[in-house]
Order: sequence, then C-alpha cells, then structure tokens
Amino acid sequence: MQHHLGENDPMGSSVSQSAASSRWLWLAGCLAPLATVAAVLVFNVPLNTVLLVGLLALCPWMHLFMMRGGGHRH
Repeated sequence: MQHHLGENDPMGSSVSQSAASSRWLWLAGCLAPLATVAAVLVFNVPLNTVLLVGLLALCPWMHLFMMRGGGHRH
C-alpha cells in the first residue's frame, strides 16, 4: 500500500509549514545583520545598545525554537 503525504495524514500539512518557516528564518537571519549595520551607520545608534537589544530579543526567540519540537499540542 502506497501512502501519500497529505492524504489523511495529520503531519502532511506540517511539511509545507516547515518549508515556509524555514524561508522566514533564512530571511530573518539575512536581514538581521543588515538591520544592525543600518542602525549603527545610518541612524547613529550606539553599537552597545544594538547588541544589548539583540541579546534581549535572542532569549525569547531561542526559547520558541528550542521548545518547538516538545510535543506540546495545545
């Protein structure tokens, strides 16, 4: 019996969602350094402020990505 992804498979829809989220992660990863450079050079934001905000933003992002596969389906 051949099983096709997406046919009566609850995990079939997550394949396309995973690909879409992967694209957004790549986009965010590429734009973050550009936004940092623009903030420092164009808007004259101090580098230590940019780094501090980046570290504070990294904490919830890492929590989301690390807990994503925990199996908590609410």
